[in-house]
Amino acid sequence: MSNQPLELNERRFKPLSQKQDAELIARPSITFWQAVWRRLKQNPVAMTSLMYVILITIFAIVVPMFSQYADIGLDTQSKNIAPNAERWFGTDDFGRDLFVRVWQGARISLFIAFTAAFIDLTLGILIGGLAGYIGGKIDNFIMRVIEILVGIPYLIFVILLMIILGAGIVPMIASTVDASVAIR
Repeated sequence: MSNQPLELNERRFKPLSQKQDAELIARPSITFWQAVWRRLKQNPVAMTSLMYVILITIFAIVVPMFSQYADIGLDTQSKNIAPNAERWFGTDDFGRDLFVRVWQGARISLFIAFTAAFIDLTLGILIGGLAGYIGGKIDNFIMRVIEILVGIPYLIFVILLMIILGAGIVPMIASTVDASVAIR
């Protein structure tokens, strides 16, 4: 093979005639979210997981609202009932229905997860935008803080924040947000 440039002549190159529509788009253009949905539908594991998340979310919202049994309070007549057709998971030492308590716990867990994810997204956008826009010393400082956080093991970091912040939903959200920054 030689290093000579390829010549374009009538025999090798034929321009399109004016009658042909060279810029015709074969299919209609789609938006970013339409492309995401199309690709998600092609993945059976992702669709199955999405259905599970939707189902758990619906159950966490609906079951505690429409159950005839309360998840709090005492019912001394119904202590330690085994699972049956009326109480699917049975009751605990205080007579509380365990099925309702499981779904109430799922509701709280989903609230913490979605709130922490939203706060994490917001902080990530703000801090990342600040570091990218200003750059220089601010970017360098943010990167050093992240490197310190990454150096601390995740579980120790969460336990430390829970000890400092105390018990409750708000400290749990804060430790989840801070820990999610640390694992990146």
